[in-house]
Amino acid sequence: ENGYRGVHHLEDMARHLRHAEDTLLRVVASASAGLEVVPRATAQLLEHKPDIKLFFESLPTREISRLLLSEEADLAISTAPLDHPALDVQVIGHWSMLFALPAGHPLASRPDFGLAEALSQRMIVYSREAPQTRLIDQWMEQQDGNRQACVQVRSGNAACAMAAAGAGLAIVDDLSAHAFRQHGLVFVPVPGAPQFP
Repeated sequence: ENGYRGVHHLEDMARHLRHAEDTLLRVVASASAGLEVVPRATAQLLEHKPDIKLFFESLPTREISRLLLSEEADLAISTAPLDHPALDVQVIGHWSMLFALPAGHPLASRPDFGLAEALSQRMIVYSREAPQTRLIDQWMEQQDGNRQACVQVRSGNAACAMAAAGAGLAIVDDLSAHAFRQHGLVFVPVPGAPQFP
């Protein structure tokens, strides 16, 4: 029943978009996807369909799923997996982990520093409810990595802001890094880190 309603709702939305009726497209996204991916896609959509109205909100992943399932949102872009049998999920890209550190940090001038050396620094980490936490923690366990957590945040953009202010090093997704590239931060690939869908 719920899956059928969702498919029917998407078919209606697609039909409205094709015919450029007075349509409100309700888009939700995780914080890092909402920094650049959604704004760029919105600008491109409005170039081709100027009559479309769009509502956009950046939300935690659990809220994204809830809004999609209750049909309060039409489309979502999430950097964390959305696991629910009633949702039609398609992977459109991958993200990788980067260290975010202030430009004046001693390691910033040495982009070949090792994982253990970085983890010995003050670290900005994701709170337990952040979807990145599980992914990063699983990877860290495989590396026998131990962090000195000093600040907890909920999103990559908050981690970048804290790192830019000098609170410590952060492991962030490359979408957040791209949005914060002009904020006095240096981004260095995390050695051996996997990519995440």
